[in-house]
Amino acid sequence: GTFSPARAWRPAVGARLARTLSRFGTLLMPNVFYFQYELRPLPKNEHWEEAGGCYANCYVLAQSAERAVQLARTAFSENHWEVVSLEEAPMVLNRNDIEESEVLDHYDTALEEGECYVYHLWPVEPQEDDAVH
Repeated sequence: GTFSPARAWRPAVGARLARTLSRFGTLLMPNVFYFQYELRPLPKNEHWEEAGGCYANCYVLAQSAERAVQLARTAFSENHWEVVSLEEAPMVLNRNDIEESEVLDHYDTALEEGECYVYHLWPVEPQEDDAVH
């Protein structure tokens, strides 16, 4: 056949459009992010009497790591936890890469409810270099 500029142009435009939509779609797709904070209970916290602090494993469904962190920090504030430090930076979890059934449960909870926080408390007595109130 003869070369037609219009016919040659269409597949390239379609491929570019598909790549653009794919990238755009990925940006809008929420992911489950995992990250960890060290927290200290404030006086109104339900664990104030017995907990010196905790590590909070966070599983948050969000469109960005920044949004996931914002949601977690709001939840901590509402539940009277003071942030001591970010221990593990946010990373996207892929369900297929999760081997531990407990982590899968937390992942699924985040998918269904938007957020899942697992608090690992330590007593009021200091342990190593842990922060206590």
